[in-house]
Amino acid sequence: MRLSLLTCTLCAAIATGAAASPDRPGTAAPDSAAPPPALAAPSAAVALNPSDLTVHAIRLDGPISIDGVLSEAVWQGGTPVTRFTQRDPVEGASATERTEVRVAYDDDAIYVGARMYDSHPDSIVARLCRRDVSISADRFAVFLDPFHDHRSGYYFMVNASGVQYDGTLFNDSWDDNAWDGVWQGRARVDKDGWTAEMRIPLSQLRFERRDRYVWGINFRRELTRRSEIAYLVIPPKNESGFVSRFPDLVDVDGVHAGRPIELMPYVTGKAEYLDHDRGDPFNDGSRYKPSGGGDLRMGVGGNLTLNATLNPDFGQVEVDPAVVNQTDVETYFPEKRPFFVENSRIFSFGNEGANDYWGFNWPEPTFFYSRRVGRNPEGVVPDSAFTDVPTGTHILGAAKLTGKLAPGWNFGTLHALTARESAKLYGSGAFSSAEVEPLTYYGLVRTQKEFPKQQHGLGFMTSVVSRRFDDGHLRDQLNSASVEAGLDGWHFFDRKQLYVISGWAMSSFIQGSAARMTAVQEGSRHYFQRPDARSYHVDPNATSLAGYGARLWLNKQSGRVLLNSALGLMSPKFDVNDLGFQTRTDVVNSHFGTGYQWTNLTPWRKNASIIGALFGSRDYDGNNISAGVWTKGQIEFINNYSWYTVLAFNPQTVSPRRTRGGPLTLNRRGYEWDMYFDTDSKSKLFYFIESD
Repeated sequence: MRLSLLTCTLCAAIATGAAASPDRPGTAAPDSAAPPPALAAPSAAVALNPSDLTVHAIRLDGPISIDGVLSEAVWQGGTPVTRFTQRDPVEGASATERTEVRVAYDDDAIYVGARMYDSHPDSIVARLCRRDVSISADRFAVFLDPFHDHRSGYYFMVNASGVQYDGTLFNDSWDDNAWDGVWQGRARVDKDGWTAEMRIPLSQLRFERRDRYVWGINFRRELTRRSEIAYLVIPPKNESGFVSRFPDLVDVDGVHAGRPIELMPYVTGKAEYLDHDRGDPFNDGSRYKPSGGGDLRMGVGGNLTLNATLNPDFGQVEVDPAVVNQTDVETYFPEKRPFFVENSRIFSFGNEGANDYWGFNWPEPTFFYSRRVGRNPEGVVPDSAFTDVPTGTHILGAAKLTGKLAPGWNFGTLHALTARESAKLYGSGAFSSAEVEPLTYYGLVRTQKEFPKQQHGLGFMTSVVSRRFDDGHLRDQLNSASVEAGLDGWHFFDRKQLYVISGWAMSSFIQGSAARMTAVQEGSRHYFQRPDARSYHVDPNATSLAGYGARLWLNKQSGRVLLNSALGLMSPKFDVNDLGFQTRTDVVNSHFGTGYQWTNLTPWRKNASIIGALFGSRDYDGNNISAGVWTKGQIEFINNYSWYTVLAFNPQTVSPRRTRGGPLTLNRRGYEWDMYFDTDSKSKLFYFIESD
């Protein structure tokens, strides 16, 4: 029996540097073509979290050309920021190469000029790639917290060849690269090293309007050949928090975000040249279809962003990969459509507060799965000689408002209307049509309050899906309506924010015809028809189902000793799949995990950790459906080699799903062993060994 370990450690390397988590084979080492520098003890003069550090911005009195050349007078004068501290490889030591950073601003933008000195400029790693694609290269980043809430913000980064990276910061230590801002960044390599120049329009940032501002700011430099990552203020490896550690950016006065408006109308023409059946009245081998619409993006005040779309064109979105799915679980596809991607993290629910979430065989639901909006029509097409079925449901219009209502108040709401779709039919010499997707409304509201000093947080989320059926046969195939509503939040037990309890509770309600509700009860998420089930059964007369779910985590945020435990449940009738993504219900799950990590550098290793957990799951009948003991050890060596191994024991349990609605089956006890070893992946020739 294989167990699944869910972890939501979203603290990517962009924000905090690589960090080992329970579902990865170890710490990802930066590329390096040269051996690491000689080991050195952290300098006593370098503080890991200096509280007295302040970055001063300079108001411009002339234009700046963003060309990567620091030729303007503002980049030559003033006192630059130079005190960079290593996070890797020697945590707390001074950076091996000097970096100078200056910040300037005018009424329209924030400017950053950075000089990365390098004693061997011929060894600078400058590689071209697509935007936001992480490859091995020397890079420089600036992190901003314009709301100064110590939990959220933005990052902007360029590598030595000028490739741009950007995204948003949230939950203090997590990041999301889905956001693409409109800004300029250039880099240039010269005899002294390389330089980076950025222009970040204030219209791209959301912040509360004031006369004088204090923002959070941090800088990061990556020196690839030495596997070195240095920050102005580092996030320590055995502690949590990133945005909350930012120094202050001061002297930014008399500016405002403005109200940028981006309007993008479009017209398209689609031509298809396809093989077709002889006599097909809907396809003679070539078809042409024009279309048009538009997208709107604008600021609302200084804190909110409005996105709207009319008949959106998603033709530029990467096509989903082909999948052959023979399981009873729906395939999950990531969202790629720009309208839904921007600020999507506002609608995440249940997993904030703690910096890591484990879940052994816990089927964590996704409460907002935007791929439901504009999906492929799901109605059954009647038998006919020839059919013409729409490949997707048209989104007549959609709008969302996201951002902050006030300091500490995150807010998001989304509303969409999708069209009634019909399949064209031809048979017995006559044309007809059949509805395959009804007119549907989707609505969602999400709000979250972050209390001062981030000690507590409380959020609320609710969604509604309502369908209007013009063709009666669809009433037995789709829910007529669904509603979900729930609370989530977190609470730190101490001022140092060492221990945190976080979680969520959600209720669900779906409604439809008796035939539709019977199909839901017998579907793969529920299997109420199981002959040996005792706590539920199929009710053929039901026209609605109401259920509930909840999950609590207890997490130790920092230190060498790790602790991560959880308890969760989902009732048999819980169902959020109309606007969410859910694989199964009828489960009570828990785990207790602990471990120890070594983050200090030694002459032979960079870091190491060992973790273990006890876990178990039961259904509402009390059947033991999952249990075990799981351990993992990992180590990254000083030469960038890495190794990990997993050992697990699973006692005898039963499976309520293997027969897909039939009786329970036996899971025999068993053992699991997994091992992975690799050499330095930055070398021209490297190898790895994996055993499973």
